[in-house]
Amino acid sequence: KFTRAVDVIKQMKFCLEGLEPDIQQLEGSIGRVAECERLAEDGVSARSSQLEVLLKRQRLCKKLQVLFALPTTLSRCLNRCEYGKAVEAYCCCSDFLRQYKHMPSFKKVLEDVEHQMNQIGSALEFRLRAPYLSVDEAVNSSLTLLDMGKDHTKVVREYLAGRTAVLRQSLNHCFCGEPITTPGLGRHDVASNGAEPSRDEQELQLPESQSLHSACWRATDSYVPQLCDAVEGCQRLQAAATGEGAVTESLLQAFVSERVEELCRRISELLQDRRPPTRGAAA
Repeated sequence: KFTRAVDVIKQMKFCLEGLEPDIQQLEGSIGRVAECERLAEDGVSARSSQLEVLLKRQRLCKKLQVLFALPTTLSRCLNRCEYGKAVEAYCCCSDFLRQYKHMPSFKKVLEDVEHQMNQIGSALEFRLRAPYLSVDEAVNSSLTLLDMGKDHTKVVREYLAGRTAVLRQSLNHCFCGEPITTPGLGRHDVASNGAEPSRDEQELQLPESQSLHSACWRATDSYVPQLCDAVEGCQRLQAAATGEGAVTESLLQAFVSERVEELCRRISELLQDRRPPTRGAAA
């Protein structure tokens, strides 16, 4: 065994001695690769600072491009009724423009931007008073005005004025005078039973009864839900502001009272107009 071990050691020594030229060649190759890497790093590092400066300038130019294009962006948003997007763009750039408004170029941009934002604010206020605007659209328009820094109480008043216009339009539809055909109220329904209609059934068939029933049905189906939606929308505006809860609550209570009183007044007027004088005297 000892002899075999000695033979194995001799063979290993011979193999290692035979690899020595290859190892030396590999070391030389590694050295050349390291030298090339060093030269490449030296060449890149000489320009890396210049490249970093150019990249910073490029980013700055892009920001300046956005700033100087802000009036055009706001005008496009105004034409497309994208008021929320306009306010978002304004909020991103307004602080910088105000900080450097002593510079003539930025001062001119700021003046154009303020002009566009005033137009957007006027458009939102006009839109808020429109009788065709849904509750969600009205709330979003109101929140956009609040983001623009508008007075919270004024915005709530504008919102309620718009909801008043919508509800009055709905109330006019409720009392349009067109009867609604429902089972149990028409003459054909009574006749189909084959029995003589009672006095109450005869009263229900009268035109004034039909009109009253139609108005009440429409008010329950349309007017009251719209009033509830308007109240919920106002509560969302109240939650978006701090320190204005008492004022908003007072305005909301007055709004609800006026709308309910208007509904009751229209019902009372309908009863007075539709009741025949002869039956009124008999009663």
